[in-house]
Amino acid sequence: MNAQAITFTGCTILPMTGPGAVIESGYVTAVDGAITAVQAGEAPAREGETVIDGRGKVLLPGLVNAHTHLYQVLLRAVWEDLPLLAWLKRIYGVAEALRPEHVRAGTLLGCLESLKGGVTTVCEHNFLHPGPGCAAAAVDAISESGLRGVFARTIMDTGEMVPDCTRETPDTAFRRIEELMARHRKERRTPSAGSPSAPAPTPRPSLPPRTSSGRYDGLRTTTPLASAPTWRSPRRWWRPPAGSSDGQGWWPI
Repeated sequence: MNAQAITFTGCTILPMTGPGAVIESGYVTAVDGAITAVQAGEAPAREGETVIDGRGKVLLPGLVNAHTHLYQVLLRAVWEDLPLLAWLKRIYGVAEALRPEHVRAGTLLGCLESLKGGVTTVCEHNFLHPGPGCAAAAVDAISESGLRGVFARTIMDTGEMVPDCTRETPDTAFRRIEELMARHRKERRTPSAGSPSAPAPTPRPSLPPRTSSGRYDGLRTTTPLASAPTWRSPRRWWRPPAGSSDGQGWWPI
């Protein structure tokens, strides 16, 4: 199969290689989706490549959104007149009607909106799982869109607002995360993570039950820090698993 090459020419490039780094007029070449050249000046001719004239435009690396709920674009502008906790209760209640096809459609729309805004990498905190098919549908949509991302499949086992259809034990949740990882092991653009999640005013989210034993070695875990005072210092209630390297413990987002 012939390599597919694309070159952007004549553009101002922000390579993000250091403070103030700017290439006033240059080119960027990518072959089969991987960047192979970022240079000043005119691009050498390459037979069969696609050339895009970037004169008058700025080219820079894609942006990163470190906390998304992609499929929730389907709930935009809904119940906006309610206070936060009342609004959250309605949002969580959507789980009773949520189906994989809804998650897939909403996630794909969220991905396309991200790409249109210059975001090429996301950390998707994906919550509300009335069935295992919802998370799989979201990962499929992210992969189809071409976005890179970390898929943080949430765990909800406590909280007065958590619907019964999404409540699960940590062991059940991590088993489903393992199944999700096995299904998408070859999809490097969207690795999986566990994401303990609990709505305010719950004092703390669930922790992975066996991380320190090695069962979940290599599983990255993320957790959002809510505005409640008990969440302000995550080190009050978690520590990285024994022997873990940087990036393999808990990520405060």
